[in-house]
Amino acid sequence: MRSLTLLIALSATVTAAARIADPTLSINNIPFATRAHWMRRANEALGELSGSPCPFAAFGTVIVNHTNSDGLGDLVCIGVNENSLTGNPSLHGEMAAIKNCTAILTDPHGKYRLDTADAQAAFADLTLYTNAESCPMARTPFHMKFSSK
Repeated sequence: MRSLTLLIALSATVTAAARIADPTLSINNIPFATRAHWMRRANEALGELSGSPCPFAAFGTVIVNHTNSDGLGDLVCIGVNENSLTGNPSLHGEMAAIKNCTAILTDPHGKYRLDTADAQAAFADLTLYTNAESCPMARTPFHMKFSSK
């Protein structure tokens, strides 16, 4: 019975994975080709930021703005797992990208020049692509509207 349960669970997982990889599937109005592009870009971030295309804990992330674009979207920032680099266990690839985005969004001489409240609010309109299951800590900024009150 246990083998049958495992087989059913495995079959459901494979079926779900096949649906997500369906090139005709659009998730949140973002077509498969666009999602695949940004996933490849998340993998490329590994070599750019860590110096190796396959470092230990190879978790790469890109954060993209799809709101002002009819095409692929605009890359806002990238990040990779920085645990071993910094000793900070919270700097997963996604958290490092969020940290980088915050610096980019609030840079007074940069492209966006947002204050802290507007930078926090901006995350609700951005999309995070990571080459691994995103942790709950990293998903939060993208689903919450922050208040400065």
